[in-house]
This record gives sequence, C-alpha cells and structure tokens, in this order.
Amino acid sequence: MGVKELVREGVLNFWSTHMFLSFQAAEYVRTNGLRSFMIASNCRRFERVMQVQQCSDIKSEMLAAFRERCRASCLSPVTIEKTITDVCTVIKFATGVTFSPGKRLRRPKPKPKPVALETINAAYLHATPWLQQWLALTLWTGLRLRDSLRLQLSLPTSDPVLYWEASKTGYVHQYPVPAWLSEIISVRHKLPYQHAEGWTAKILKQHLQAACLAAGVTYFHPKLMRQRSVNEWSNANATAGSLIHGSGIGVLQHYLDPLTVLQAAAPRVAVPAAMLGNHKPGGAEETLLTNFRRLDPQAQNLISDTAERLVAK
Repeated sequence: MGVKELVREGVLNFWSTHMFLSFQAAEYVRTNGLRSFMIASNCRRFERVMQVQQCSDIKSEMLAAFRERCRASCLSPVTIEKTITDVCTVIKFATGVTFSPGKRLRRPKPKPKPVALETINAAYLHATPWLQQWLALTLWTGLRLRDSLRLQLSLPTSDPVLYWEASKTGYVHQYPVPAWLSEIISVRHKLPYQHAEGWTAKILKQHLQAACLAAGVTYFHPKLMRQRSVNEWSNANATAGSLIHGSGIGVLQHYLDPLTVLQAAAPRVAVPAAMLGNHKPGGAEETLLTNFRRLDPQAQNLISDTAERLVAK
C-alpha cells in the first residue's frame, strides 16, 4: 500500500508524511518552479533501497551504504551519484543540514553508438503511422524521449518552424520544417497514450521493438535516435549540432540566430529515404542540387569553380 493509500486509510497522517524525503522532494520541485520529476524519483529510489523515509532518520553515513548497495545491484555510477546529489539537496532544503556526498564513483566515458540511418529506414517501413511520425520528429529534432512524446501530443501543425522548450535544460529550440517533415506532422494520429509519463515510454519502446522485429533489424533504444540526430546535424554544420543538442555555443549565442544556422544546415542533413515519401529527388538535376546543398561551404565553392571552368571550355 502506497503513502497516499495509507493516509486515506488513516494509518498515516499528514504530518507523519510531511517530512518524508519523497514528499520534500516534490515540495522542492514545486517551490523552485522546476519541471523535472527526476529529483522526486531519485528520492523514492533512496527510500526503497535504504528502507527509510523520514528526513530526520537519514544520516550522512547512509549515503555510502546506498552507494554500495546500488553498485551490488549493478546500477550505473551516473544514476547512483545523481541520486545522492538529489538526496543531499532535498535534505538541505527540508532540514537545513548539509551532507557530504562522500567519495564519488568515477563516471565511465560516454561511448555513443548512434543507430544507423539504414536501420531507422527499415524500422520506419514496418512502423505504424503514429510511430513513423515519432521517428521522423525525433530524428529531426534530437529531443529527449519525454520531450519528443510531448511534442507529438501537441501536433498537428503546419507551421514552417517548430518551437519547443526542453524540460531538462529550459533551452527553447527552434527547428525549420522541410516539406517532407511538414507532410508527416500535419496529420493527427490516434496515439496509444495521452500523457508523456513514465509508462508512456514503455508503450513506445514496445511498438518500436515490434517494428524492428518485423524489419529484421536490431532493436535500438530511443536515446540512440537522439545521438543519430546530433551526429547528422553536426555533419552538416558543427554549430547546428550544438544547437540541436542544446549544449549552447558559448558567447556566440549573443550574436547568432539559431534558426538561421539550422535553416542553412537543414538541406545537408541526411534523412532515411522512407521518410522523404514523395519528396525524394526526382531526377539527375534535382539529385545533383540536393547533394550540392548537403556539402559544406568550402566543398560548394569547389564544385562551383569546377562547373564554371567546364562551362567556359
């Protein structure tokens, strides 16, 4: 029986739950106007692992014990340390007591393995229409899973620009919408979910696994779609890749218009053929023009100079 049920049955009262770690985590999120629920989720994890809920019962030495128990359960160092950080933050918020996190676990260097465009193309051909829409949106925007689900819930739209505020960073993204994507996102599909909650991700993954199985390709985690998106935008333009990732571009953000950068890079971003639909290059001239747009400025100048010399002859 959960906390809410216990309170409802009179086993617990409000004041006994008021100083629960998870309760204070929710208060911290609300008080600071945060949109992420990860802090509360991490605090609930700490409660489960350590079998303690009252903030007053949590001691600093429990952090080391939590770390060891989670390591034994093969939880990732990133998740373990983020949980400890959130617990320390909430304890200070609730009681004013500052805990030392102790000796941190070394985080492994990231080893990105973006899913291949060929794999996405194969899965796309065997996906349901709403899943095809999600695949196209995610590849183009590079949004994290929950944000991509929320963006899909806000469709349809025929606007030439997509705007979205990332829930994790608060960064406001602007995406140009090419003709092929406009056709995909202008349709309102019947989605198997109405809210972008934790269980929604499971629904999407189940459908994605089914599409991959039908296509005969290895299942890929949605995170690998984000990696592929950032890679393709970076291949088109390094600054565009940074904008898609949302990491910022340092002092240049005071001078650059993000949408202009992305609009210039967009024609050079590689997209699976299945997503292009009727917007595939129709002939040799159009194919040449499409490939030319995908080249970097230096390569475009080289091709232009070569063409001028050939014409002159």
